[in-house]
Amino acid sequence: MRVNLSAMPEAVVYQHLGEAIRTMTVLKFNVHELDSAYRPFPSFEDWIAQVSIDTVRWDRYNSAIADRGNLSMEILVRARNVATRAAALDTGAI
Repeated sequence: MRVNLSAMPEAVVYQHLGEAIRTMTVLKFNVHELDSAYRPFPSFEDWIAQVSIDTVRWDRYNSAIADRGNLSMEILVRARNVATRAAALDTGAI
């Protein structure tokens, strides 16, 4: 079932000290229509039965992460410094 949400929103306006104040937008839709269109998420058991797990890929990435644990402290410090500079540039801190 498709739900029609194409109704134009209306503004709620009130007067304050002679000035019109727009406070919010009100959407007009049928709550019962929306409620009847809801489909719950499947249970984990139903979901996992439809999913295949690529264990070859998981094992490959797990191994790559484990190998990074053997990196020298110098390389790790350099990587942290590069990430810190990149974050500073990205956030506009510098």
